[in-house]
Amino acid sequence: MFYFFERDSEYVRCELRPSPKGQAVDLVITEANQTERVERFADVHAAAARWAEITSHFALDGWAGPFGRP
Repeated sequence: MFYFFERDSEYVRCELRPSPKGQAVDLVITEANQTERVERFADVHAAAARWAEITSHFALDGWAGPFGRP
């Protein structure tokens, strides 16, 4: 699933996806400048906790979203 955040005509894309390494979950964040980082989590619960942190951080920084796309 892809999620987007928007602020001042800039976009950040976040993707939550199964990792190729077993039960792990990857969170891929592509910044507005196209810099990409990947955070890997052992399970969906750890990924969900991090996702909550990230969405809170974006909201505090004035980003609108998340807007989802399958």
